[in-house]
Amino acid sequence: MIKVFSLNFLKIEYSHFNKNKKMNYLKESIDIINLVLTITFNFIVILQIHCLKEDNNIKQFSNFIYWQAVVAFLSGIVIYVLKLHIFIIKGYFVILFDFFDTIIFDLTLYRIFYSNSTIMLIMISSLILFFIINYILVIILYIKYHLYMKEYNSIMSNHTKRMHREFNRLLLLQSVIPTFIIGIPVLYYVICLLLQNYEMGELFGTTIQQILSTVCYVNPLLYLVVIIYKLTKCNFKYLGGINVVGSDSRNMG
Repeated sequence: MIKVFSLNFLKIEYSHFNKNKKMNYLKESIDIINLVLTITFNFIVILQIHCLKEDNNIKQFSNFIYWQAVVAFLSGIVIYVLKLHIFIIKGYFVILFDFFDTIIFDLTLYRIFYSNSTIMLIMISSLILFFIINYILVIILYIKYHLYMKEYNSIMSNHTKRMHREFNRLLLLQSVIPTFIIGIPVLYYVICLLLQNYEMGELFGTTIQQILSTVCYVNPLLYLVVIIYKLTKCNFKYLGGINVVGSDSRNMG
């Protein structure tokens, strides 16, 4: 059963978590870094997509990356403004938003429930199910993509095939790398809660939230790395071609 407590109760119980100023400074610093990186990388991606010339071969790919960047950009701002905290106090699982505490604290409702309650188990199960469903969808999309490429391979131009291969690799990177970044910490936290090892997981919930928010800038960063790599590779080929032509000219002379 969900129980709602007064703001004063939470302030008293939560105060001992705020004694360490270094920890508070570290958390705030991480939040700011996440925000800056999210805004910077996603803004660059949005500008880069806008600068691309209209090309039907990459239009679908560009639209996907564009809206992914827009959603991540807005999500990063919302996450920073709300300042979500997840922690455990005296056997209760607590979700706290700094935004409501400082802006409209008179209307604040804090959701608190027992860590060994049915609701807690439902929440953990939902989290696990969320990851399973997401990666089942990724696998299904990957299979469908390959079936599509196999069916229309004979009528596709080499340029279209190359663009689709790059898009496929980027999708794989954006699904696999965030899994390693957030999967292990989330699994650790879930195990701590299931085993009721609350001392190990008291403040780790907030850290999990910060790790999850890194996905907002990891995906656009991966996209930019791929683009830079491709441009660098093309430049090396171009310079190599110039050197070969220059050598041939000198030999002929």
